[in-house]
Amino acid sequence: MQPLMEEPTVKTGGRVRWRALLAGSLLIPPMLYWQLQLEMKRYSFPTWAVPFYHVIFILWWLAVGNLLLRRRWPRLALSGGELAVVYIMLSIAAGLFSVDLMCILIATIAYPFHVPTPANEYLPRWLVVSDEAALRGYYLGHSSFYRLEHLRAWAVPIAAWSALLLVLIGVMLCTNLLLRRQWTERERLSYPIIQLPLGLVTDTRAFLSQPALWAGFAVAALITLINGLQFWFPSMVNIPVKRINLAPIITQRPWSAIGWTCWSMYPFAIGLSFFIPVDLSFSIWVFFLLHKAELVAGAATGLDADTDFPYPNQQAMGAYLAILAVALWMGRDHLREVARSAFARHPSPEAREWRWAIIGLAAGIIFLFTFGVAAGMPPWVTAVFLGFYLAVAVMLTRIRAELGFPVHDLAGAGPHHTLVALGGTSAIGTGGLVGMGLMYGLVRRFTSHPMPHQLEGYRMAQATGAARHGTTIAILIAAALGVFGGFWLFLDRYYAIGAESAYWNGWTWWLGREAFNTMNGWLSSPREAEAGARIALGFGFFFSLLLSALRLRTGNFPLHPLAFAVASSWGMLNLWSCVFIAWLAKALLLRYGGLKAYRRAGPFFLGLILGEFVVGAAWTLIGVLAGQPSYDFWP
Repeated sequence: MQPLMEEPTVKTGGRVRWRALLAGSLLIPPMLYWQLQLEMKRYSFPTWAVPFYHVIFILWWLAVGNLLLRRRWPRLALSGGELAVVYIMLSIAAGLFSVDLMCILIATIAYPFHVPTPANEYLPRWLVVSDEAALRGYYLGHSSFYRLEHLRAWAVPIAAWSALLLVLIGVMLCTNLLLRRQWTERERLSYPIIQLPLGLVTDTRAFLSQPALWAGFAVAALITLINGLQFWFPSMVNIPVKRINLAPIITQRPWSAIGWTCWSMYPFAIGLSFFIPVDLSFSIWVFFLLHKAELVAGAATGLDADTDFPYPNQQAMGAYLAILAVALWMGRDHLREVARSAFARHPSPEAREWRWAIIGLAAGIIFLFTFGVAAGMPPWVTAVFLGFYLAVAVMLTRIRAELGFPVHDLAGAGPHHTLVALGGTSAIGTGGLVGMGLMYGLVRRFTSHPMPHQLEGYRMAQATGAARHGTTIAILIAAALGVFGGFWLFLDRYYAIGAESAYWNGWTWWLGREAFNTMNGWLSSPREAEAGARIALGFGFFFSLLLSALRLRTGNFPLHPLAFAVASSWGMLNLWSCVFIAWLAKALLLRYGGLKAYRRAGPFFLGLILGEFVVGAAWTLIGVLAGQPSYDFWP
């Protein structure tokens, strides 16, 4: 079942003008400061679920202001495509700046020579800061990043890591340009995550004139308003929608093996889940319960005593690889067309785009491989690590385009954990282990990964008529601002206040410690390859192939391999109940009201997302501006 968005069409005449790029560029710095206060001081994480709620908050007020501007000075108003470009720029910059990317990266650069670790002798000095005086100011504060000795100490690591991140962005862009037509126009993936922002930018007046939208907005806004007031006035009633851990009430073995299991009713998550195709939302909660059954079975049989049974992370990685293989197989005709036409003597405009994408992809991969080898990783480790990373990036993009589940963390399932579990530390070697430790910021979690935002940006550009090359320029500008702005803002604040100061919530040093504890654990306590991990990866791969084959052969097989891949994730632990509620509502609407009832209900669920995001983000902004704790609706 497709969401409410119309089928892909190609609109023309929508070049991206400089004012849209300027608007996005000017909005990025204050948004990043707001995000810094949330993620590093207040333990509130707007980038742990998509779309990012602070970006939607900004887009909401920008769209409303633009609607008023169009009435008075229509020539000054932004078009729908230009609003979409601003949204894309904000999302890209916020994702790069997040606690799960730039924050970890900076913490990793600074940590080893402030708290000496056994790995220090193996570290390439051009990727870390080794000047103790510069690190003293960074951690203790009451200093300035702009002192010459501090700038000198950070200059080379900043340049190296910035180059790596920007080349990664370019590789992802080139990959998306090669896959976009197949996934968007031929397979017609549904892109559930962009339903709300696309509605806001395409025709703001028509979007806001829907009574059902305001009904959903009122429900979510009222809940969030009441809970926000209750935060400050505890005697008021609280409406329990946030996650509640059910594990403490289940204490007897083997049932207690279910571990952390939440029930939640976040309005935004219910709203987002309503736009997940019904077979996928059904598969999500079914596979989540089956994952919990696996844990109970492992405890009942004793298989979990000395192992990581049922090896959920390796099962997930196997599933990702299988789904990627199937997606590439389904797109083989398109890929052949790309290869044939990109270097034809008289290529079409799109074929010329493919030609430059192929050249850019090849050059970028060569750069990334060279970077890894220069960092001390053996060539084969670099190749396998990079292959796993890019495979995960492509599959996250596919999951967002087809499934639309709002959280994709892959905590514990990154390429580094997979390589160690499958090959053991001795096979990887010291250089490989140190290199993977340094790359920890890229692979610890994937909640804010930029590649899915890029493809969604191209889909929004297509729907609103914004030129694709202008969208590409906007993405590159936003990436540069997110990377360089991230280094500048983090380091400016850390040197002024101190990264170890109680002002921050602890992430500023804890993440660096986690990265190097992981690396030093590999070096000091070698791990053998785990047969169970290999079996689990193989099972995940072939089980997902089986599910894909059944769906392709029957056309209506109810279980989807994408849901199996995310069944054990952190996001699923927290939001599975929201998916279940949305699935039940959607199934009942389709059964008793048909497609007409489903389409009429769609704006209500968009209103649930918008209401919680607007009021919830407002509570956090009030807290930041007032310098006081405030209600945090997520996570």
